[in-house]
Amino acid sequence: MQSGGRRCGSVAAIVAPSYLQALHIAAETDLVAFVPSRLASLLVHRLNLMIVKPPFNPGVDEQFLFYPATAQRDRGSLWFRSLMMKISKPDRPDRPRR
Repeated sequence: MQSGGRRCGSVAAIVAPSYLQALHIAAETDLVAFVPSRLASLLVHRLNLMIVKPPFNPGVDEQFLFYPATAQRDRGSLWFRSLMMKISKPDRPDRPRR
């Protein structure tokens, strides 16, 4: 978390370094967290969360995978990149949908 947060009247804003930490903060406070729905769905029961659809379109969350050109053909890098691409797909055939 960045040092502290912002308080505007009765509204507080905190910046967390990861979605997982944002969910833990939301679970322990009365704050809300905007995180990918797939992640929230996985942890809703474990963290005793309540998932609520926002009353507005939060937009698209895009993630990018960058790697150095020198790792273009490195076997370890190729394996890692293919694993990241596999687990980031919305509908994975290797896992049953909830």
